[in-house]
Amino acid sequence: DVRTVIAWFTARCGREVRDTFGRLSQFALLLNLDRPADVMDFWGVKVNGMVWQLTADELRKVMALRDDFKPDEIQRLALTT
Repeated sequence: DVRTVIAWFTARCGREVRDTFGRLSQFALLLNLDRPADVMDFWGVKVNGMVWQLTADELRKVMALRDDFKPDEIQRLALTT
């Protein structure tokens, strides 16, 4: 679990290490969504005090790794920056 790895490093290195793992945390969040539209609950807001670091293009590429997410559903997401 990504959260366990981050917690381990945070305990040893301090809070600033959480920002280093920000993108990885966001990849994991995306890959664990139930459906593509659920990303709108997180897009553009602070997640656990961390600013969203992925671009809309990166987000779509990560979500496309899911076989059960239809490409047209991913493309229809209204991801504005």
